[in-house]
Amino acid sequence: MFSTPHHTIRAATSADAMELRRLAAAAGHDPLTRPVLVAVTRDDAGLIAAAVSLADLRTIHDDSVEARTYVVPALVMRARGENAAEATPSLRERPVAMLPWGRRTAEADAPSDEIAA
Repeated sequence: MFSTPHHTIRAATSADAMELRRLAAAAGHDPLTRPVLVAVTRDDAGLIAAAVSLADLRTIHDDSVEARTYVVPALVMRARGENAAEATPSLRERPVAMLPWGRRTAEADAPSDEIAA
């Protein structure tokens, strides 16, 4: 979970599905592709103010100026960070790839452009 001054950014759950559909319909957009990050207001209502799809970085948000100017950029920045962290090789994979037998394994796993005869 990641907090902004007035919103909490977290991964969407199945309990958020109805509210995400409502928010998308109100914005005139199709529902977002999962996985999704949402920004939830920190007041007693706890409503979703904005959401971003991690698959394609498409966003939806409510009518508030704060959502457009502050929350959506924070959500997109967080989503890009999540995607970058997922794309980064693990700590184990990095040194193994530098070893001679690790490179050979990686080369063998790489797709070949040659057509088998």
